[in-house]
Amino acid sequence: MNIYLLDAPLLLLNSIAKYISKTTNALFGYDFFIAYSQSDGSDYAKSLHSALSKDFTVHFDIEDYHAGNNLDLLTKVRVKNSSHLLVVATPAALSDSIWVKKETDQFLKMGKIPLIVDVDGSVEEALRAPNNDRLSGWVHSEMIKQSDGGIIDPILKIQDSSGLHSNGYRAADVDVVHAIKASFKGARIEQRRLRIVTITSVVLFAMLLVTAWMANTAYRQLVSSLESNSEVSAVAAISLTEQGHMPEALSRAKDALPKPDEWIQAYDPLAISAAIAVFNGLAIGSSEEMKFHIKDADTNSTGELLATVEVDFTEGGRNSPRWGRLWSMQTGALINQVQLPRNTSFAVEVISDQDASLYGGFAGELLLWDFDTDTVETFSTNLNLTAIEEIVSKDGLGLVGVASSRGVDIIDVESRQSVGHTFSRYDTGMSGKPDHSFDLHPNGTVLAAQTKTGVAVFNFIEDELLCNIHEGDIHIVSLRFSPSGKRLGLIADDGGFFIADFNVAEGCSEIRPLTLPATKGAFLCGQYPVQKERLSFVDKRPWVLKVTNEQYRQEDLHCASLVDWEQQKTVSSSLLGRDMATIGRKFLEIDDPHPAQRDLSYLGLLDNIIVTDGLDVFSYRRELPKGFFIRKRWLRLDIAQEAGNKEVPTSPALDTRPKTSNSSNRSWDCVGYASGRDAETVAVSKSGRFVVVADRYALRMHDRKTCARIGTWPIDGQQSVEFSNDESAILVGVGHQTLQLPLPTSLDSENLATRLQAALSKIR
Repeated sequence: MNIYLLDAPLLLLNSIAKYISKTTNALFGYDFFIAYSQSDGSDYAKSLHSALSKDFTVHFDIEDYHAGNNLDLLTKVRVKNSSHLLVVATPAALSDSIWVKKETDQFLKMGKIPLIVDVDGSVEEALRAPNNDRLSGWVHSEMIKQSDGGIIDPILKIQDSSGLHSNGYRAADVDVVHAIKASFKGARIEQRRLRIVTITSVVLFAMLLVTAWMANTAYRQLVSSLESNSEVSAVAAISLTEQGHMPEALSRAKDALPKPDEWIQAYDPLAISAAIAVFNGLAIGSSEEMKFHIKDADTNSTGELLATVEVDFTEGGRNSPRWGRLWSMQTGALINQVQLPRNTSFAVEVISDQDASLYGGFAGELLLWDFDTDTVETFSTNLNLTAIEEIVSKDGLGLVGVASSRGVDIIDVESRQSVGHTFSRYDTGMSGKPDHSFDLHPNGTVLAAQTKTGVAVFNFIEDELLCNIHEGDIHIVSLRFSPSGKRLGLIADDGGFFIADFNVAEGCSEIRPLTLPATKGAFLCGQYPVQKERLSFVDKRPWVLKVTNEQYRQEDLHCASLVDWEQQKTVSSSLLGRDMATIGRKFLEIDDPHPAQRDLSYLGLLDNIIVTDGLDVFSYRRELPKGFFIRKRWLRLDIAQEAGNKEVPTSPALDTRPKTSNSSNRSWDCVGYASGRDAETVAVSKSGRFVVVADRYALRMHDRKTCARIGTWPIDGQQSVEFSNDESAILVGVGHQTLQLPLPTSLDSENLATRLQAALSKIR
C-alpha cells in the first residue's frame, strides 16, 4: 500500500484542525500580534511566532493572510482583537515600514502600549538618525527630556543583543521569549487586580444607582458587540463579493446591517460599504453550486425562479445522476433540488400557474415537481407519448405543448388531457436539444412548429394547417409569436433573424429578413468585426437580445443590443465587458485583469440564452458545466423608448471633478482611488462620502469613509457622469445615450442602513 494513502487522513485532520484554530482566533482575538518588516525582520518574527504559539494565540501575517484578502480591513480587525502588540524593532521596521507604523497607530488608538523588542540596538540607532514619519518618529516623540539634559524612556522595551542565529538566520533569544511570556502573565495578574478593585468600587457605587448602571453597561456592551459583529460580517461580505460567492456575500451583508426589529440600530460603517458592494456584485456572475452540465432551463412568469435539468457527469458515466434544480435568478442561490430518473431528464418547463416544473425525456414519460409540497409525481395523460424533445407553455392559457418523436401534442394542465389534434409534421431537422422549436399562439388554438421543409402554423383544435413558411437554405433553430400574435419571429442557426406576418383568417406572409444593427458609436460596439453572434427572444416581449463578440485591437468587446422586432428597430445597445487578451496584458505589463473584467470570461461562452421580461439573463452551454447570470442592471439597456419616448434623453456635460480649493471633494486620500495616470474623480455624492472614479477601462465607485471599492462597471468613453437627483442611480452619458447604473437605494445619509437592509431583503 502506498504510504501516502496512509498519511492522507492524518493530513486532512491536521488541515481541518488548523482551519478551526484560525477561524476561532479570527473571531475571538489573539494574545499577541507580531508587527515586523519583511525586508529585515521576517526570520526573527518567525522564530518569535514559533516560540510563543506553543502557549499563546499569535497572529502572524504569513500564516493568516492569503492572496485576495483586503489587508487594510483584515489588519484593522486583527490588531483590534489582539491583547498585545509585539514590534520587532529592526532598522527597516523603525525607519521604512508603512505597515508597522499603521499597526502601531491602530494599537495606540485603543489606549494600549506596544511592547518593543529592540533587536541589536536598532532603537538607539534610530534615535540618532533624523526624525521621520515612520515608527522611529513615534519613538522620538515619546522620549521625555529632563531639565539637566537627561532623557527618560517610557517605552516598554525588551533588549535582544544576543546576536543569536539559527541555521544562518537571526532568531529570538530564549531569555527574550521568557521575558515576553512573563510580561503577558504579569499583565494578566494586573488585569485581575484591576478587575477586583473596579468590581469593589462598582458594588459600592451600585448601592445607590445599581439599576441605572446595569442598564447603561448592558447597553454599551450590546452596542459594542453589535458593532464588532457588524464589522466582521461586513469584512466577510466584501471578501466574498471579490471572490464571486454572491449568495453567501448577500447573507453576510444582511447580517452586517441593523435589523428593522432591533431596538438598538448599531452597526459598523463598513456595513454600508458591504451592502452597496454586494448589490453591485450581484449584477453578473455564476454560482459556485452550479457545477453540473445543464441540459435545459426555464424561468417562471415573474422571472424570479430558474428551473434546470442537470447531469452530474462526475459520477456514473452513462448512468450519471440527473437532477431537477431550482435557483434564484436574483442571486444565483440554489433553492431546492430533486433527483430525477435518467429517462425523464432531457427537457424542463416551468408551469407558473401550477407553481411547478414539468420534466420529460427519452421514455416518453412526464414528471411534475410541485415547488410548494416538494413532491415529484407522474404527470399522467391520455396520450401515448414517445421520446420527448421539448416542452413549451404559455402563461394564462393553462396549456402545455409536448414535442416528441410522434409530433406536438397540446395538453390541458388541469385535466391532463389532450385538447386537440397532434401535429405530426413536427421535425427539428437537427441533432441535439432543440431550443423553442415550436410556440403556442396567444389565442390558445394555434401553434407554429418546425418541419422538414420550414415552419408550419397549425390549428390544433380544428386539425387544420393554416400556412407553411418555406425557409429555402435558411435553417431555423428557434421561433416565437409576438405578444399580439400578429407576427412570427424566427432565429436561424447562422445568427440571422426573420419575420413573417400572421393572421388566423388570412394565414402567413412571406418570410423576410430583419437587420439587427447595433447603435454605432456607443461604447465602441457595432464598429468592429463580429467574431460571434447569439440571438435570444425576450420572454413576453416583442424583443430579441443580440449578443456579439467584436474584435477591437487586442481586446474582445462583448456587446448587447435590444431589438424590437414588431417595430423593427434597435431600442438600445450596451457594452457588457472588455476582455483584454493575454498577449495584450503582457504587452502592457498588466499582471492581473482590471477589476471591471471580473467574471467576464463567461461572456465568451454565452450560448443558450434565456431572457426574462425584466431583462435578467441566464446562459449555459450543454457541453460545459455551470451557467452564467447577467442581471438587468449589468445589461444597462435603456428601454425608455419602449414606453413611448421618441428620444433618449442625454445628460448635460458636467465637470464634476474635485476642485483644487475644496479638499472635502478630494478622493485620493484612500489607496487606489486615483491609481494610474488616467484615473480621475468624476462624480461626488452630496454627502461627500461616495465618489465615482474613471480610468481607461471602467468606472469605479468608492466609499471614502471606509476606503472600500463598492462597484465597478466596464464603461469608458463617458462624456458625463453624475449622481441622479435622489442619488439612487449613477447617470452616465455616452454618445446619444444616458445609462442608469442603479443603486440599492438613495445615498442620502438619513436612515441609510435601514433602507439598505430593506433593499437587500427584497433580493432572495
